[in-house]
Amino acid sequence: MRCVKRILLAAMALTVLPAGFLYSQKLKAEKSVNPCATDGLCSLKEAYQIARKKARAWDRHAELLVMSSVDDGEKQKAGSEGRRKNWNFIFADLSSEQTFAITMHDGLITKEIPSTEKTDQAFLIPTQLIQLDSTDVIVKVKRHFHVKPGQNRARGSRFPKIPILG
Repeated sequence: MRCVKRILLAAMALTVLPAGFLYSQKLKAEKSVNPCATDGLCSLKEAYQIARKKARAWDRHAELLVMSSVDDGEKQKAGSEGRRKNWNFIFADLSSEQTFAITMHDGLITKEIPSTEKTDQAFLIPTQLIQLDSTDVIVKVKRHFHVKPGQNRARGSRFPKIPILG
């Protein structure tokens, strides 16, 4: 009887351990492809890289027009460390006069909306302007300006990247 138990335990270990190993390898692969895969929280740069890849698959000339984190019921951290679960983007291609809206939840793209809309070059945000990440910005803002997250209707910290003409 003891021998049967040992054989069963060994058989279970041989099936469970490889499955656990394969699952951990899958998580590592997802993390390398999607840096937000673990907890669904993305920094500005992480979210931008995911959305930009999708936008460039839509049109290789797509450039960022608008990017903003969104408050959709996030209660706990709500951007306090520079990372959010929900992001919206609009990319544009000037030559074809098309735009491409992307919504991201938990590090995954959940909505894509292509549209025909004329956009002015002055409104595009070049990739080289996205240098600081929201995780760095939030630390500096808290330290230098003693800013605290919103508490009422607009909870937490937001990270918009919208061109302002001046």
